[in-house]
Parts: sequence; structure tokens; C-alpha cells
Amino acid sequence: MSYSAWLKNTKLSKDIVPLVAIVFISYVFLMMFILHTYTSYLADLEQVVIKQAKEGRKMELNSELMELARSRTRLTSKVIDMDDVFEQDEAKMQLDVYASQFSRSRSEFLSLEQSNFEKEIINKQNEIVNIILPAQREAVELAMSDENDKARDLMYKIVLPGQDQMIDYFAEMIVYEQKKIDGLSSHAQVSIKNINKSSYNVIVVSVLFIIVISIVVLIKIKKIQNELNESYENLEKKINKRTFELNNAMQEAKQSANAKSQFLATMSHEIRTPMNGVLGMAQLLESTKLDSNQLEYVEAITNSGKLLLTVINDVLDFSKLDANKVNLENIDLDFKALCENVINLMKVNSDKKGLELQFHYLGDVPKFVSGDPSRLRQILFNLLGNAIKFTEHGYVRLSVTKKIEYDFHVVLHIEVKDSGIGINEENKKNLFQSFTQADNSTTREFGGTGLGLVICKQLVHLMDGEIDFKSEYGDGSIFYLDIKLPKGSVVEGVEGKIEEDENRLFSKNKFVGNALIVEDVLVNQIIAKSMLKNMGLNCDLASDGSVAVEKCLHNKYDIVFMDCRMPNMDGYEATKIIREQQKESGFHLPIIALTANATKDDRKKCLDSGMDEIILKPFQANELETVLSHWLDKSI
Repeated sequence: MSYSAWLKNTKLSKDIVPLVAIVFISYVFLMMFILHTYTSYLADLEQVVIKQAKEGRKMELNSELMELARSRTRLTSKVIDMDDVFEQDEAKMQLDVYASQFSRSRSEFLSLEQSNFEKEIINKQNEIVNIILPAQREAVELAMSDENDKARDLMYKIVLPGQDQMIDYFAEMIVYEQKKIDGLSSHAQVSIKNINKSSYNVIVVSVLFIIVISIVVLIKIKKIQNELNESYENLEKKINKRTFELNNAMQEAKQSANAKSQFLATMSHEIRTPMNGVLGMAQLLESTKLDSNQLEYVEAITNSGKLLLTVINDVLDFSKLDANKVNLENIDLDFKALCENVINLMKVNSDKKGLELQFHYLGDVPKFVSGDPSRLRQILFNLLGNAIKFTEHGYVRLSVTKKIEYDFHVVLHIEVKDSGIGINEENKKNLFQSFTQADNSTTREFGGTGLGLVICKQLVHLMDGEIDFKSEYGDGSIFYLDIKLPKGSVVEGVEGKIEEDENRLFSKNKFVGNALIVEDVLVNQIIAKSMLKNMGLNCDLASDGSVAVEKCLHNKYDIVFMDCRMPNMDGYEATKIIREQQKESGFHLPIIALTANATKDDRKKCLDSGMDEIILKPFQANELETVLSHWLDKSI
């Protein structure tokens, strides 16, 4: 007969089963009571330890404060006896250091919980501190003013007695803290004894039951451990796989971003180079004798080229903004003059359409602010350009008002209002989105990339501003923005430079000098040479960097215009070699980059190689004239 069958059939089975259940339940409740007591003792011990740590820290701070007070008093006494002014200054600086350390330590001490006794001592210390610290400072000032007797008298009558009393209070506080720590240590010992007693009770109560429980627990733990190990291994495999996938994705993203940047830079260069030929030749052709039809054709070529150049610039700006690679300048500027210059340049387009171009700049708006003039100008050009483009009759108005003025900043409210075609409700949601205009018919009728407003919005956000619009279909539009700009200093003539005619080929000024044009593209050679010769320069040509280096070694030039990408030797390497050749003579030859590379990294590379300035292709005659005015003398 099995044990279970025997237990089932025995007469004692009815008593054994309830007894076992009662013992087990009693054991459980007893263990719960013991564990509860044990936990309480542990919590109590934890609180005691925390209090001990705090009281110990307070005692350390009191000791540190007492030593700092002594050091400050000793150093003050030394200052009084010093004759050297520099030693007195150094001692005074050290006194400031002691005062700073004293303030930090005291602040930390006061942040800790204080008893009534401690608060009473602290109040007494504060009274003394408020007396002796000013007295110490006065004694130092007297000593530095050669009034040592007065300083000593102040030290002996106020500082030293107060210092002794302060140290007595510190000592009294340290003794008090030590007593509290000793009391807490006794309390901790009692708690430890209670914990040990509870542990002993647990062992005694559990001795008969612990073997079975241990076996069950060990089996369960082993099972759980196996499951955890298996789960951990699976999780580790998944993490490694995911990490590998993420690393690959990151590398692909970086490669894609680099490829995108390189593609845009290459495309910009490859498009700007022939565009320089198209626009440059158009300028040269415009300077010849043309009939009205031919002049109209040349103007069409020029306008189409400029439109294509605008598309290129918009795509590059959008790409840099999208990659967070745009850094704003912060320089002082005349904002009113900037707005007036933009209005003057846009007036040509508005006059062609018979529109009234208005400008309102209220008197209370600060004239001078700090910001990025090129980006502010870009925003205004985009908004005014769109307003003129989509307005057939009436007016376009630029208004600048002051929204809020602070001590060092001002929030400007800028509005561009027009009486144009407006925007219907269905197409309003498409604005400020990449490569979109109001609708496809708008794109066909008016042209453009659809990036202008996107670029404006991202630039305004970079300036911590907001941009929005209001529009009714058939009743015009209002685009408005709020930007917060620092107040600037007075500047003169900062924005006047852009008023020059960009299309002027023949320079009003003549210059004296010899120029070397380093360019591998024949068309660009012809354009640059024609423009420079017209300005009075003698021009020599080099088809690559190595030829330029050789010519600079054997000829004297007053200025060099250097292309960057050329066969055999590029412009960067050629510039570095020319700069090395000039080290012995001490002569600095101006080297101006004529490049189609429009990125910020390309500009930095030009300057790092030793070039002095950068002119971006396609270039205008007035850009060459500006550079020549800086580096060469004008003829009389």
C-alpha cells in the first residue's frame, strides 16, 4: 500500500491534514510577523545611518568653517603688518577666496536640517559674522591705506574678540554634533541587536521547514535562471542584430548625406561654370552695337540665365537648411537702409508691371540692429518678389513696425501686403511646403521652384521668429513675420553697396596693373579678360595651376584671378605653392578665387589655401571692380 493510500485510509488522516494546514498557516503568519519586525528594524537602522551621515557632514562643515574663520583672521592680521602693496593685493584676493569658501560651506550647512539648539547657535553666529566681516574688510582697507594703527585697533577691539566667540560657538556646535552622533551610534547598535534577534528567530522558526522550502526555491530559481539565460541570449542576439542594422543604416544615411552634398556641390559647379559663359558672353554681346530685336534676344538670354541661377541658389539653400548647415551671422547693420536698398532693387520689377511699390518704416522702430544682413535681405527679396510676381494691378507694400522693445532686443513686425490674386482656401495648406506653389497652374504661369517660402520659414525659425500669412482669393495677401533681433550700434554705409547696377559691364573706374587669369575654360578666359581689359588692366592667361606657378615665378603681377578646379594642378595647390615662393621676398600677391564652388566648405578651403577673396561664378563686372578697388590703384 502506498503512503498516499495509507494516509487516505488511516483514521488519523482527518486530523493530520488539518494539523498540517494549521501548522503551515501558522508558520506563514509567524514568518510574516517576524519579517515585518525585521523590516521595521532595518528601516529604523537606515534612518539612523542617514542621520549619522548628515550629522557627520554637519560636524565636518563646522570644523571647516572654524578653520576658514581662523585662516581669514590670521591673514587679516598679516595684511596689517605688510608693507608691500602687491603682497597686500594678493592677500586681499586670498581673503576673498576664504570668504567665498566660507559662504559655500555655510550655505551647505544651512541647507541641512537643524535642531532648535543649532538654530539658536546659528543666529548667534550670524550676529557675530555681521559684525566681524565688515570689520575685517575695513581693517584690510585701512591697512592698504597705510593706516595700520587704526587697522590693529579695529582687529583687537572687534575682530579678534568676535572671532574667539565665533570659534567657541563652532566648538560648542561640534561637541553637540558629536553627542548626537554618539547617541545615534547607540541607537544603531540597539537596532542591529534587534535585527540579529529577528534573524535568529527566523532561523529557529524555519529550521524544520527551510529544507523543503529551500529545495523548492532552488528548483524554481534554477528553472527561472535557465529561462532568464535563454531570454538573455535571445535578447542579446536581437540587440546585436538591431545594433548592426542601425549601424549600417547610420552609415548609409551618412553616405547618402555626403553623396547628396557632394552631388549638389558638383552640380552647382558644373552648372555655374557654363552659366558664367552664358551670362558673361551675354554681357559682352550687350556692349556691342545691336538692333532692337537682337537686344531683346540678349535680354531674354540674361533673364533666363539669372532665373536658372536663382533656381540653383534656392536648391542649395534648401539643402543646407534641411541638413542644419546654415550658421547665421550677427553683425551690426542699418536695417532701414537694408530695406530701402531691397525696395530700390525690386522697383525695377514693379515698374515693369506698373505697380506702386510702397515702403513704411515707422519712426519708433530702431534703425540699427544686429543680425545676418544677407539672410534678412534674402527673406525680404523672396516675400517682395512673390508679391510682385502674383500682383497684376495695384500696389505692393513693405511695412516695418516695432512690436515689443526690451533693454537689449527688439521684436520687429514685418509685413508684405499686395493687391494681387490672393490664395483660395484649398491651396493655403500647400504654402510653406517644399517644391509647391498655390497650384500647378500657378507654377506654369508664374514659374519658380516653390522653395522660396520654405527657405523664408526656415530662416525665420533660425532667428527664433515666426512667419504666417492672411489671404482672400481675389483680394490680395499679407505675409507677416515677427523676429527678435539684438539692438545694434550705429553703422554708416553698410548696406549701400548693393545699389550698384549688377548688369553694368563697362566700369566707370580705370585701374593700373598686370593681372594673371588662371582658368581652363576658354569662354571664361575670354569673359574675364574682356572685363578686366576694359577696366584698364594688362591681362595674361594660364590654363592650369602649374602654368600659373611658373608664370608667377618669372613675371610680376599685381593681382591673380584663380579658378579652383583645373586639370594637372588645381587652384588650391597652385595658391599654396605661390605663397611659399613669396615667403622669401615678403611680397603679398593678391589671389582672388573665381570659382563655381558655392558651399561653405569650398569657401573655407579657398581661404585656407591662401586666397584673399572669393568671387562666385557667374560673376558680374561690378564684382570684379569692387575687388580691384580694394587691391589696386586707380588711374588718374
